Amino acid sequence: GPLMRIELITTGDELVTGQLVDTNGPWLMDRLFELGAQVQRKVTVGDDLDEIVQALRDAAARADLVIVSGGLGPTLDDLTVDAACAAFGREPIVDPAQLERLRAIFRRIGRSFTSNNERQARVPRGAEVLGNDFGTATAFVLRERGDGCELFFLPGVPRELMGLCEQHVFPHLRARLEQAGVHFCYRAVKCYGIPESHMDQA
Repeated sequence: GPLMRIELITTGDELVTGQLVDTNGPWLMDRLFELGAQVQRKVTVGDDLDEIVQALRDAAARADLVIVSGGLGPTLDDLTVDAACAAFGREPIVDPAQLERLRAIFRRIGRSFTSNNERQARVPRGAEVLGNDFGTATAFVLRERGDGCELFFLPGVPRELMGLCEQHVFPHLRARLEQAGVHFCYRAVKCYGIPESHMDQA
């Protein structure tokens, strides 16, 4: 199997009803492949707590690195923090530094800070908090399993996800691959005028 198993979980009702096409998944797969890490599995789940919990547990049991996108907003259908807590036996806490970061953003844009905005400062206890230089949702990392599955929880907004990947996920992954002594090369062979079955036999 692969030296490093990577899985993606994208969440959101809009993705499973077909109202929105997931652009984060393909972008991530492409960038990870360039880094020398191929994604083994991608799962999309709606805004359903049990489904997200199951997807997180399944991925953490198999993978070395899991990237989760979506469900970190301020509304009650943003379930990712609660799902992460339920999946791995943690409790949600409000991170004081993130709460202050959010209040500062709202002060700057002159908008009143409502109690549901505080939801975006919630993280599972014991998480490594990444914050977010690109928006309000708080990104964080959980490390589960003794042999080290890392789960990066990122916002679903593409601009925010991309920024946080460039800032945190990709440098971390590069370091992990270098540590493992992984060097990546691939060859693309393009064939014209020959059926796939004949090509395969050749």
